[in-house]
Amino acid sequence: MKKATSALFVILLFVFSCTKESVTPESDSGDDYLKGAKLVTKTLKIHESKGIVLDPPVPCEICDMCESPSMLLVQGTGHATHLGAFTVVNYFCLSEFPPIVLRGMLTAANGDKIHTMVTKEPYVDERGLVYYYSILDGNGRFEGAKGHIEMWGLIDYDLGIFDLQGLGEIIY
Repeated sequence: MKKATSALFVILLFVFSCTKESVTPESDSGDDYLKGAKLVTKTLKIHESKGIVLDPPVPCEICDMCESPSMLLVQGTGHATHLGAFTVVNYFCLSEFPPIVLRGMLTAANGDKIHTMVTKEPYVDERGLVYYYSILDGNGRFEGAKGHIEMWGLIDYDLGIFDLQGLGEIIY
């Protein structure tokens, strides 16, 4: 009987000592697809993101958000938690330097997307050039996603390359 009680105690200890993901209560936004859903907050780690800045600039398709008639298109690949291997596309407004990212999109190998936008002024510190992205939405398993990503590293506009990493939080 003492063995059975000890075994039960050990099992209960494991069950109740496991860490749980941070859970956000049900949304009151009225979105039917979220009714009864529990949103989970997870750390999003961008292990690497590398690519090129396409030159010459392309005609601006979303220039109502900036004063320039053209923009830079940045394309690359990377690897991140919750995304795995991904592709990235960012649209940079050319009216300022360093150029301000208008919109970005991370696409996982299965086609799920995270839509981003730079929401703070870029700055330089010991990590390199730093951009702060807000996660605006997504599709697939990231539909309705919110959060943020801080990206840092090398962005060389003269050579047309970038090599970044990042850390943030995603709620979906």
